[in-house]
Amino acid sequence: YLDRSLAGTPQAYKYFSHLVRQVATGEAGPIAKMIPQPILRASNWIKGRFGKGTILGNLSSVLQQVYTLPATVAATGPNASTTAVFWLSRGDGLAFASTWSKIMQSRVMEMDFDLQGLAGKWDQAMAAMFQAADRQMVSHSFLSGYIQAVSEGKDFRAAIEAGDLIAQRTQSSFLKADMAPVFRDAFTSSFLQFQNTINGVFNFMKFDIPQSKHPLRAAAYFVGTFVGMAAI
Repeated sequence: YLDRSLAGTPQAYKYFSHLVRQVATGEAGPIAKMIPQPILRASNWIKGRFGKGTILGNLSSVLQQVYTLPATVAATGPNASTTAVFWLSRGDGLAFASTWSKIMQSRVMEMDFDLQGLAGKWDQAMAAMFQAADRQMVSHSFLSGYIQAVSEGKDFRAAIEAGDLIAQRTQSSFLKADMAPVFRDAFTSSFLQFQNTINGVFNFMKFDIPQSKHPLRAAAYFVGTFVGMAAI
């Protein structure tokens, strides 16, 4: 996550200073610093105790991954997005994305780390479903961006970078460096679990659609895809 509204403003230095400290040193965040330690420890315990179980016990967490699709269609257009679906269904699209996409590779490592140590069969089954849904959506966004770049005449390396850029913009990230400040803070993050995907979608609507080459067309693709998914 990058707050592009800060670019060129006096607040940029303060924002990035906080970002570097939180990512590099594990600083708790400005709000967490004001919270008494007993309350902060209780908040962290609740987050660690119930977070993993809630996301694995709730099937909507899996279904939520699909709702990044409107952002991908808005960013790359229906033709590239549809071609990416057929590429994935052919069987080799996921392997291509796993091999060339840095975003995809980082997601795999994030998921493997966050969901490690699950003993119950139900937890393992839900984790597998969650990982499969996430990797399919990240792969789709990457492939859509790659296909769009190739259609514009870009070479292989430039197309790979374009695909990763689309994946980064349309898919939520669990890396602290990519999150908004409120999601990085040790205290407020306890109350915002499982909202990162939703935040990413709204972030795309606020920043990427207005700054695209054809904002009205991108907005129409986004709304049309969302309405179509809701109707299904």
